[in-house]
Amino acid sequence: MSDSIKIVFTGTGSGRSSLNRFHSSFLIRSDSYNLLIDAGDGISRALLRLGIEFKEIDGVLITHFHPDHFSGLITLIQQMKMYNRQMPLDLFVSKSNISFLKELLNKSYMLEDRLGFVLNFQKIETGKRLDFRGKFTLTALENSHLQKYRDYPGKGLDFKSYSLAIESATGDLFYSGDVDSPADLDVFNFNANSILVTETTHISIEAVIRLLQEKEIKKIILTHLDADDPSTLISTISASFPEGLSRITIAHDGLIISV
Repeated sequence: MSDSIKIVFTGTGSGRSSLNRFHSSFLIRSDSYNLLIDAGDGISRALLRLGIEFKEIDGVLITHFHPDHFSGLITLIQQMKMYNRQMPLDLFVSKSNISFLKELLNKSYMLEDRLGFVLNFQKIETGKRLDFRGKFTLTALENSHLQKYRDYPGKGLDFKSYSLAIESATGDLFYSGDVDSPADLDVFNFNANSILVTETTHISIEAVIRLLQEKEIKKIILTHLDADDPSTLISTISASFPEGLSRITIAHDGLIISV
């Protein structure tokens, strides 16, 4: 049995639908627990395309409730039902969205009594380290991505959006999630062995380059990409910081890395 974990990029696109990239998501894969991070539209097809069986997913964590990060979850649960899943499924979401998700499941006729498997709803607590069967830990760190919606009171919104710190025996990985600005990445304690997976919709490539220049980071992987063709990103990096090219990877659907 291996102590390392693998990250499988099931989707690398932004909120814009694309024929070449599914919405941003990835699977944390170990030999005892597989955790899917986010489940936007098309996640079921994304998993099928990569040969990942629905029964392999032990849990799903939703970083925030923008549609490109959660709108495929109900369909995924439906597929699990249709494929006769029996094992429980853990669902990690912000506390106030548990009741919303339960209601959405009921309104979609995904009644728990008829699923054939148990849904374990787990509330995400900022700063609390979750242990996944001794193979890796995950700590959710709140960021400011949804703070702009505070101008719309009375809508039942919780404004929770999370960045993630993932640790294993063989390495650390930090995931920006969707953020508001590069300042949201200050919560991470980078070191020379750290891998950063960062979105590029709300953080400019120039900000990513500065981060690479200023911090000890082993590798930065770019995801949540607006463009199918990464040549512009590569050109910008080459012009501004050519020596950093070897430390930057532009993710694509199906990319697998070891941590």
